[in-house]
Amino acid sequence: MKRKGMDQSELKAATAYDLAGKLNLIPRFPRNDAATACVADWLREICKGAEIDGECWTPRRQADWLVCTAVMELENWETGGGLPGVRAIFNRKFNSPPALVDYQMLPAPEIDCTICNDNGTVEVDGRIYWCTCDQACLLRDEAPNLVIIMNRPRERREADRCRRLQIEAEISRHLAERNRHAETDQTGPGPMPLVRRPGLFGVFRNWAGRVLRP
Repeated sequence: MKRKGMDQSELKAATAYDLAGKLNLIPRFPRNDAATACVADWLREICKGAEIDGECWTPRRQADWLVCTAVMELENWETGGGLPGVRAIFNRKFNSPPALVDYQMLPAPEIDCTICNDNGTVEVDGRIYWCTCDQACLLRDEAPNLVIIMNRPRERREADRCRRLQIEAEISRHLAERNRHAETDQTGPGPMPLVRRPGLFGVFRNWAGRVLRP
């Protein structure tokens, strides 16, 4: 938080440039005048002074602290994130997020609809339906396809089950046909009498796997 009446020009350009030059102690910091001047301008931009827990931080003191902390914490300019990494250090000290409010002690809101508990939908025999309450009407206006989307997993499972039943019936039909051929013509020519039962199961299981593959 910025302190009222604090001198915004306290961090002079020459001072900021000298402080930025100390960042050369960080490995892989760009060692040229242009980079140092850029960081100096950046320090003057963010270090505006603050008051933390009743303690006054002038822009010069902020910049001093920031540079010293960055030199100690950043092992490498590139892996440390460069200026964004230095800004994270600054924010940690001077722009910390507000304390989280504990809402666990707040009373739970009263439930208007005892059918759906204000969820807007109800489940009957594994299928989702819209409720008849006001919450359902509001939810339907916001997300008219919600029930359709919620029912898709069940419909997909039902479709897979139907395909499995069809495949099993087809396997049984072919086995029965093969057995009839084997009984009527055990020695006759043709491919069916020569097909062994395990081989036939393997063919159809492979086929079923391809059909049911997601």
